[in-house]
Amino acid sequence: MGVDFQGEFIRIQVKSAWFNTKDKCYIVDARRTKTNRRRMLRAHYRKNDFDFAIVYIADSNVFYVMPIAAFSGYKSTIHLLNQKSGSVGQKQRFTESDGICYPMGPSVGND
Repeated sequence: MGVDFQGEFIRIQVKSAWFNTKDKCYIVDARRTKTNRRRMLRAHYRKNDFDFAIVYIADSNVFYVMPIAAFSGYKSTIHLLNQKSGSVGQKQRFTESDGICYPMGPSVGND
C-alpha cells in the first residue's frame, strides 16, 4: 500500500499478528508468504521493498509501526510482548523500549 505523507510517497506493508498461547505473546511473520501454490513459499523482505511495516493486533485494536530496517532484521517471526504478562520466552522479542516500535490505537491512548 502507498500513502502520501506531507507530499512524500511512503510504502507500507500491513501484517496481522496472532496470539500464541504457548509463549503467551503476539507473533507476526517477518517474511513474505506466497500461498497461491501447492506449497507455501516464504522469502525475507529486502530493505527496498517498503518503508514501514504496520503490525495489527485485532484483539486489542492496536497497531505497531516499524521501519523496514527494524522489521527486515528479524529472520522469521517477531514476538510482541503481551501487555498482560510482560514476558516472552527466549525467542526474539520486540518491545516499545527498543525505540523502533510505535504502538497506536484506542487501547494505548492514541485515538
